Amino acid sequence: MKNKLYYFITDNHEPYKNIALEEYFLLNAPQDSIMLYLWQNERTVVIGRNQCAWRECNIEALQKDRGTLARRLSGGGAVYHDLGNVNFTFLYPKEVEDIKLQTSVIVDALANLGMEVSFSGRNDITYQGKKFSGNAFYTNGNRAYHHGTLMLDVDTDTMLKYLNVNQQKYLSKGVASVRSRVINLKSVVPEMTVESLNHTLISSFEKVYKGKAEEFPEQSIDKDSIASRLKTFSSWDWVYGRPINFNFAKEIRYTWGLVRVEAEITSGRIGDIGIFTDAMEPDLFASLEQKLKGARFDINEIKNIIDSESKLQQYSEDLIQVFV
Repeated sequence: MKNKLYYFITDNHEPYKNIALEEYFLLNAPQDSIMLYLWQNERTVVIGRNQCAWRECNIEALQKDRGTLARRLSGGGAVYHDLGNVNFTFLYPKEVEDIKLQTSVIVDALANLGMEVSFSGRNDITYQGKKFSGNAFYTNGNRAYHHGTLMLDVDTDTMLKYLNVNQQKYLSKGVASVRSRVINLKSVVPEMTVESLNHTLISSFEKVYKGKAEEFPEQSIDKDSIASRLKTFSSWDWVYGRPINFNFAKEIRYTWGLVRVEAEITSGRIGDIGIFTDAMEPDLFASLEQKLKGARFDINEIKNIIDSESKLQQYSEDLIQVFV
């Protein structure tokens, strides 16, 4: 029996809601359907299911710029989303999964817009050796999805600001991202827009799957179900508290002495920690170590704990920097 085709384009730019919608479609679209979901996030770093948040993202810089860190269900590496990026998700019965066929939708759409692109390995789509699309995959029972990015006009300077992390600070067993040379589609086809890209993707989806796609009815989406999923995907436990353990180490020399912090982070919380210093009053830091144990490895929570130590007031700003 031929699979029914659907598409859905959202004008929502909130990452947690978009990830919630993606899972909702996976589990609630008609079982025999194939669906193309097109979506965008504003100023977001999205990490893979098994990645260490701190190792993959400059969290302080992202938070300072009021960006969002999100974790998806699928594996793979960290990616940056802004409104110059279009995200696609193919959702389908696992038995009809065909990565080459799914990717050919992207290849055909871009050919229609004047670009000859190629699929590289399992995860990337490239133009003349430069990456503009990273792909990842997820399966739940007899349904699955294949999703990826399309860099249309992404702010690459901002992307590098958030994704360039001092790896020497973090020793993690999580999956590390692989950095590649990237390119924006608009640098090759300046007239390309989000709207033209979306329109062509739907046309190519219909062409490749040999059928007419219907728009998935928005009124049929269960808002309570989306709200529940949004709560999960935006939670600290999901984004930061996954059981991906790592060690943190950093030292800074100040005029008053050298400070080095070494800590074991377990499920996003500080386990064993040592604060080493050649300052004149080393005993002052012993009580801080005890207060930090069990705290979230979150700069705001750490700052509050440091600020609560009245005896360390003269060192507080410097100490906070050691954890950044």
